[in-house]
Amino acid sequence: VIEDSVIQEGNFGILLEKVSSVNISEMVFQNLRYGIFASKCSQLKSIHNEYEECDFSIFVQSIDDAIISHCTITKAEYGLYLSSIDDFAVTMNHIEGSKFDGLNLASCTNGNVTHNSIEENQRHGIQLISSDNIRIYDNEIGWNKEENAVDSIGTLPFVPTNLWDDGNSRGNAYSDYSGSGRYKIPGTSGSEDRYPSYILFVASPADMTIEYGEEGYVLWNASALHPDRYHITTNSEVLEGGQWDGGPIQITIPANRYPGEYLYSLHINTTTNRSISDDVHVIIEDTNSPVWVIYPEDQSIEGGERFSYALQASDLSGITEYWVNDTSNFEITNGILRDMHVLSLGDYHLELRAYDAFDNYCFAEIIIAIEDTTPPDISHPPDYEYTLGATGNQIEWTFSDDYPISYEVLQGNDRILEGIWNDTASSLGLNIDGLSIGTHIFTLIIYDAGGNSASDEVTVSVVEDTTTTIETPTSIESSTTQTSTTTDQPDLAFPVLILGTMISTALLAVFILAKREH
Repeated sequence: VIEDSVIQEGNFGILLEKVSSVNISEMVFQNLRYGIFASKCSQLKSIHNEYEECDFSIFVQSIDDAIISHCTITKAEYGLYLSSIDDFAVTMNHIEGSKFDGLNLASCTNGNVTHNSIEENQRHGIQLISSDNIRIYDNEIGWNKEENAVDSIGTLPFVPTNLWDDGNSRGNAYSDYSGSGRYKIPGTSGSEDRYPSYILFVASPADMTIEYGEEGYVLWNASALHPDRYHITTNSEVLEGGQWDGGPIQITIPANRYPGEYLYSLHINTTTNRSISDDVHVIIEDTNSPVWVIYPEDQSIEGGERFSYALQASDLSGITEYWVNDTSNFEITNGILRDMHVLSLGDYHLELRAYDAFDNYCFAEIIIAIEDTTPPDISHPPDYEYTLGATGNQIEWTFSDDYPISYEVLQGNDRILEGIWNDTASSLGLNIDGLSIGTHIFTLIIYDAGGNSASDEVTVSVVEDTTTTIETPTSIESSTTQTSTTTDQPDLAFPVLILGTMISTALLAVFILAKREH
């Protein structure tokens, strides 16, 4: 047993000839011609040793039953050089940076080469010459300058039966593996690895853009011969992680992730202390317009009333603003469309919009109709009768409306007066002196801006003035009684008295319209 020592400088670190059952462990060999030189020995073990800048880190020949395990070999001329070895195992070693071959097997038989990492050697990673019945699998072989692996018949009189996989599902990982098919081993033996794989590989997905509200995912096609663990971050926040099985890795982007730019990063490593990362830029954008919960509809209100109307739109990112085109007459506060003052009669054509946080909007066009469906209010004076020749007779109407426009007075079917009415509450007095005996019908019709009208009809009856005169005689004997009846007075020219001021087309009448207090 040789252990726990550091050997530096010189030709031989350890020289063994014709010995058996040698265990060498926990040693450090530096700057030697031979780290270990062993010949014609049996049962040799080199375990957990470090070899640095030795020409031949381990050189063994003509040995039965050898195990080289868990060694680190760097910057040698030949990492491991095994010649004429039978029944051996080379496993769990790291060989890197050799001037020639990382592992050279010459005329060896019945061996297993497994779970080694052999990389960045200046000639070959593994070279088999004239060796037979060697099983090689679960090794990481990569970035060697000439070939990662070579298997040549050499001096054998037959084709060797070396296996570059376990015969079941596992082969070796190669830095130059194409990703599909078998891996052909260069050399004259015609060997191939039926189950090759990547050492550590990640296919970087393309950067992507996802619509807000839609679920997405990032899929990394990853592979490794000796996977260990993984974790995924976004903008430095760890989203998930755990044990990695060596296959593809996928993460779901939830539909409710808020719009923005996100950097999704995958970090994976292997049990052989390799690691790799990959970044994918994901943009979540909101290009969808809000939608009306209840689509706005045309509205109509009675003139003089105040207007308000609830608007309701929805969007995943929220409604940030409502907008109306007519800001002189309308405003929207907290989703309520309101007038800014009492609106005049007529139609108001509005465009409405609801905006989300990303300036998308839905719109609607509606008409707000301000209508006057209420007819004017008019008084109904009683029918009128007077005696022919009497004076001071008149009809007085009172009337009101929020939107007055005009009036006319008819005597029978003839228009005797008309004019503009522009006071919301008014009275009109019509002088009806001078009418002839008989029945006369006077009609007042008033109109408003909404196309409504109201009228009132008054019947005026003019009757004869009948007067009886009794004269007393100067003497009883010669008394005489006379009866006389007054004669009919001529018709007057329809004098008219109107309280207030109004424009009239009657030539023989004076029309006055009096404004009443509301």
